[in-house]
Amino acid sequence: MKTRILIFSTLAALFMAACEKDDNNNQAPLEDTEAPVITIIEPDTSTHVMGGMAMPIKVQVTDNDEVHEIHLNVVNTTNGNDSIMMHVHQHSHGKTAMMDTSFVVPMKHHQDYEIRVRASDHSMNESNKTVHRHVHM
Repeated sequence: MKTRILIFSTLAALFMAACEKDDNNNQAPLEDTEAPVITIIEPDTSTHVMGGMAMPIKVQVTDNDEVHEIHLNVVNTTNGNDSIMMHVHQHSHGKTAMMDTSFVVPMKHHQDYEIRVRASDHSMNESNKTVHRHVHM
């Protein structure tokens, strides 16, 4: 009797597993190929910064799945030197990530800066965005 119950239970489990609903019609899971979207909120086009002032930097990154990393660099591009003046790294696991910081601009005559943002998701999709700013003394 115990053998019949064991056989019946095994067959019932196999039958139930075979009849499970397949939501993706036997297809492999879709690969995430969508890169994160970077929005540089500050500095905006109306932000005027002079030497000695703090330049506000606010960035929003969104992704269809999850943001993984954000790298922000403030680069002095005056005379083509490309000197990294500030680097901020943020790790995230949400669909939206915010970075809110500032950079104190050195007291120098006519400097050119770029705010370079690179963001990636967990599927290693990556996007970049750059904003240029000219600073007066």
